[in-house]
Amino acid sequence: MGIWFTRNFYIPCIKRADGTAMGVVKVRFVESMLPKEKRLFFDPYADNFLILASLVRWMGVENIINSWHRVIPGMYPMLAGRGRWLDDVCCNAIKNHNCKQLIILGAGYDTRPIRLPELYDIPCFEIDQPELNALKSYGYDCLELTKKQREKLHLLAVDFNKESILKLAKHKDFQTNVKTVILLEGVSQYIPISTVATTLKHLKELVGSGSILGMTYVDDATYGNDIEIQNKICDDPTIVHKILKAVPTNEPWITGWSKENYKLFMESLSFDITEDVSIEDFEDKYFTPLGRTAKPFLRIERFAIGTL
Repeated sequence: MGIWFTRNFYIPCIKRADGTAMGVVKVRFVESMLPKEKRLFFDPYADNFLILASLVRWMGVENIINSWHRVIPGMYPMLAGRGRWLDDVCCNAIKNHNCKQLIILGAGYDTRPIRLPELYDIPCFEIDQPELNALKSYGYDCLELTKKQREKLHLLAVDFNKESILKLAKHKDFQTNVKTVILLEGVSQYIPISTVATTLKHLKELVGSGSILGMTYVDDATYGNDIEIQNKICDDPTIVHKILKAVPTNEPWITGWSKENYKLFMESLSFDITEDVSIEDFEDKYFTPLGRTAKPFLRIERFAIGTL
């Protein structure tokens, strides 16, 4: 199927290369539909990448969010909170740590490079699998971006399980040994620990000292028995079982860490972990000021900042 056909149409039962990315952009689209005083962030470009965005808009934001809560309680606020947290990681890295470029690993339909003012003037390198990159590039071409906006967006096709991100060093616009902000959102659970380690080792060879990594990872209690799940993830283990069952068979979750083991793993790669939190930590920081709540807390993912 060509890009036009794949990009704009959905055929039931046909697996798409962008299935996971489509779920994340749906969260951004729905969050952006909320009133300004209630939303965690705003993404004016999400509808350009979301299949059936007009149907989602017609259904209404309250109906969509309530449906999410009924099916998997806590999932929507966890993903929305994750999005806001990574926005803040990016902006803080640029403003307070003098990072000069952005790398997004497993970029999907991330639009931060064109929606966050702090990123407007820095080169952004979006890395993902070839099929998804082709869809993303087409999506960018459909937007009315300025020449300056488009020229700073660099899409690089890399399959982490088969290729090295060291090919980034050959890109004419990439600067080696420069402070860089790196995002790894909702990716590590899909690839082996050895691949995560190799990718992060290669990053060390590419970027400068003081670079910032914003990374999410699955708490390994997610894969445990009901008691482990109740103690660490949420009170109702059936919610976690439902999430794992819903994960596409062609994109299984295979990797996770405890907070303690994650810290040891990252330290072995020379990353200093300065923050490692869960959705519960976002309640007072993000949700309460907006008159919202992230409850029931679904701690299936953790959110960590590492500094080189």
